[in-house]
Amino acid sequence: MAKPNIDHVVWTAFLIAGLGCTAIELYDRSLNERSLWQGLWLYLILFGAYGILGVWALPVRWRSVRWRTTCALLVLLTISVQVYNPEWVRAETTMEASLDDDLTGMHLRIRADGSCTVRAYTWLTTSVYDGRCEIREAQIFFHERPYENDFLPPVAEIVGDKIVLRHEADGTPDIQFGNHFTIRCWESLPEGRCAQRDPFSR
Repeated sequence: MAKPNIDHVVWTAFLIAGLGCTAIELYDRSLNERSLWQGLWLYLILFGAYGILGVWALPVRWRSVRWRTTCALLVLLTISVQVYNPEWVRAETTMEASLDDDLTGMHLRIRADGSCTVRAYTWLTTSVYDGRCEIREAQIFFHERPYENDFLPPVAEIVGDKIVLRHEADGTPDIQFGNHFTIRCWESLPEGRCAQRDPFSR
């Protein structure tokens, strides 16, 4: 029985680890979130193997065309993933709003095609929820609420630069912290239309 080719085994493991790291990063960016913490063990295993095999093999194998081509491919893929912005292939953003404190927060993005996304984050995790909504005059109607519970009401009211989620008993808007989003951009406000921002910006 022929012995396995060590160079081929190391090259294959290096390629799989590099592609695995790139695939995880692309998955996170495509979902408009940073959720690596939730699968950190897998990412660290792949990244560790990627780094160790590269440091061990490249000084010896750099003359090999296969190794140089593989490294060039992985570097090109990594740069492409970092540059890629998933908002490029989505409808134009018409409104962005946020509800933040020091360690947690929520980011609401409403698009021209009626889709909307809420990105809820803590210092360790990020969760993304998609839904459908409609801005009509000074109200936002959530036809499919982009959250896992009833934190977002079926109808939210726009008051100045705020999206008010709750009202007092007498009907006045409750603008205490946690009961409203602050609008970051909207064509009806002085800030004007929303730019196609980095999906990870807060």
